[in-house]
Amino acid sequence: MLKKKSVIFIIILILCFVGYQYIYPNYQKSLIDGKVKEQIQSDFISPLQHDLKTCGMDDVTVSLGSIEKNLDFEEYKSYYFSIIVSSDSLEDYEDIETNEDLAKELFFTMKEMDHIYQSKYSDYRDRLALDDESTVQISFKSDTGYFSISGNDHSYGFDDHSSCFSSLSVDKEPFYIYWKDTNEYEYFDGPDPSHCDISIPSQKEDKPKQENSTDSSNKGSSWSTYNDGYNAVIEDGDYDYDLYSEDSDYRNGVDDALDEMGEDY
Repeated sequence: MLKKKSVIFIIILILCFVGYQYIYPNYQKSLIDGKVKEQIQSDFISPLQHDLKTCGMDDVTVSLGSIEKNLDFEEYKSYYFSIIVSSDSLEDYEDIETNEDLAKELFFTMKEMDHIYQSKYSDYRDRLALDDESTVQISFKSDTGYFSISGNDHSYGFDDHSSCFSSLSVDKEPFYIYWKDTNEYEYFDGPDPSHCDISIPSQKEDKPKQENSTDSSNKGSSWSTYNDGYNAVIEDGDYDYDLYSEDSDYRNGVDDALDEMGEDY
């Protein structure tokens, strides 16, 4: 009887050892995973989804993509996550190849979404406290490097990183282009050296802002259209897309207002 009890005791010790060495650490990691996903959902995914819906696609959905992690309990803990943005409303733009008005409409919708994404979310990095001595760093890591959204049949992207042009892409290929040097929109048909040298590294330049003034000497046609663009964003929350593409002063006013609103837009 004593020998039987000893065997049972040894088995219990072995089970406790296995539990401590393998089951408990995995349980801890699953708890950390859950807390990290909760923070990503509350601090990144839900706010981004809410903000993107203000751009005209009410059914935009943002979901968690992949997660890469380093959870060595004796070293620095970190999580890197990506997202998937999708919308069934993209079916409304199936004819953009033959309808340039529709292509331009999607271009501006994507541009507005990209502005929100770049100004508030693309550089997301935060820490999650696990206890008094341990923290995890959570960082967003884009799969593409630019804003993209998927429909049922195609994926669409917007890239404004170049000093030469902004592009709407379809399935990762440039599709509709805005040439910044000539203020022209057109379907993309390959590099065009008549516009600008696309070999120049992408860069974003800070434009000098026009100072607001009530002096009548500053109320020429240039300032008037600039002011119209600026106030359209600040006061109305929207702007004239056609005028934006045709009038550089109006466009500068819109761009400066969007830059100024920054985190709050």
